[in-house]
Amino acid sequence: MTAFRYWRWVALAMLLITLTGVIIICEHFNNNSNVCLGIPVKEEEILSSLQTVDYDYSKNLYFNDELCAIDKTTKTIYISQSIDTSTSKKSLTGKLRIDINGYYLNFIDNGAFDNIAFTVSEGKSFRLAIINPLKQYTEYTVVFTTLPVISLNGEETHIDEENRKISTGELCIWDPSDPDTGRYSVKTSSLEWHVRGNSSALFKKKPYKLSLKDKDNENKNLSMLGLGEDDDWILNPMNADDTYLREALLTQLWNSHLATEDYNYKMSAGGYVEVIKNGEYFGLYTLQRRIDKKYLSLEENDILFKGSNLLVSDDPTDLYEIVYSPYDDERTYSIAQEIGLFDQNAPYSPENIADIQIFVSFASALDNLKNKNMFFLFKADGDSYRVYLIPWDMDLSFGLHYDMGIEYNYDFCLNVDSTRNEFYTVSAQNSSFYKETALRWQELRKTALTEETIFGYIESSNLELSQSGAVIRNTNKWGLLHDGENTIEGLRRFISDKLKNLDAYYAKFIK
Repeated sequence: MTAFRYWRWVALAMLLITLTGVIIICEHFNNNSNVCLGIPVKEEEILSSLQTVDYDYSKNLYFNDELCAIDKTTKTIYISQSIDTSTSKKSLTGKLRIDINGYYLNFIDNGAFDNIAFTVSEGKSFRLAIINPLKQYTEYTVVFTTLPVISLNGEETHIDEENRKISTGELCIWDPSDPDTGRYSVKTSSLEWHVRGNSSALFKKKPYKLSLKDKDNENKNLSMLGLGEDDDWILNPMNADDTYLREALLTQLWNSHLATEDYNYKMSAGGYVEVIKNGEYFGLYTLQRRIDKKYLSLEENDILFKGSNLLVSDDPTDLYEIVYSPYDDERTYSIAQEIGLFDQNAPYSPENIADIQIFVSFASALDNLKNKNMFFLFKADGDSYRVYLIPWDMDLSFGLHYDMGIEYNYDFCLNVDSTRNEFYTVSAQNSSFYKETALRWQELRKTALTEETIFGYIESSNLELSQSGAVIRNTNKWGLLHDGENTIEGLRRFISDKLKNLDAYYAKFIK
């Protein structure tokens, strides 16, 4: 063998050894259990030789290529993750990065990584060090929540024709298990938003209406949380309910059971999210679809009204807002007048009114007894209409009511009369309507309104909230409205007592 050939084989062997070493090193790095979201997890000792510096990196930190949802005051980053008891830090989804050259990130292992599922349910957090080339670091906190996270960024730009302050900006939602895709999703949109509601708008934690826009400022449909495509959305703060369970429970019961009948229509569907607005953590909300023509798949000749408030007025335009109509306002209100909506003598669907009455009385939903918090659908029926009611905004229920302010009064709400006037209207036209409603009650007590079904929905929603840690964070931010009186245990007890009361009441009409 010549010297040239000898050294060529030696060089080739050394190259193979080097490449093998690189492969081993790369494989070791990729399988390194001390990496999370693409960031090394280090011991706290690495900070001992560094100087602390307070700097705002909220415009430089990205998760899955979108600016992070950050509370700038507390330097807390909120990251949505699908986490269970088998989750390890290595299996967390996505990439966290900083866009400044020469800066790098380290998670600091303070024991929070040992059991991620446990730390999330306890509302604990993770430490993140942002280290610059001058050997200085700024510490942030990273919270992993199992709920989708929504970030709203923008500024007030104008006042609309209804004297509402309109903000314009961008929305981003991180959903760890998007039903639309079956995997992690990040969705963005331009948008306008404004504060909505009446008494609910007086709280510091505001409700919002979101109007999604495309690059040309035209309405943009987007599906979020698997709720279907729409350009109009609601962020409901659930201010009245310290358990955050009432609205979700009643929506699930109605939509999954009663709205399966062709004479009932779905309530506004929604899902829990955590919201960060303009660099401030705003807490736990439900993101909801609006009830409108698109949501209800209405025909062109249908008409939809929304009861707007509880004002005492002889002018129907003060009390009923037109949501959809193929006619101008004057003609639409004239039709409602002609068929008797304003004197509550309209051609109601008896089956719908029976279910509405059962549902409202079961929930002791005193804020849903008049025109307010109810939609009125005029379904075209030949040359006339059939009128259907659709409930919504039912957080004042199961012991909560409004009396010069939101109160929790268990005994009063348990025993107060919760009969809607439409029920009296239909019963005056049908002498057997009380018995028919009682029979419907007995039917529902075997399906939707069993304690097993009701408490199952409560447990499911409560587990979703408790695993996320969002209730703790929301309470730390906004406090409790009812000083600890309104509890999950009290909610269960109220439901059990109310079911017994209504069993006895309806039994009187079946003999």
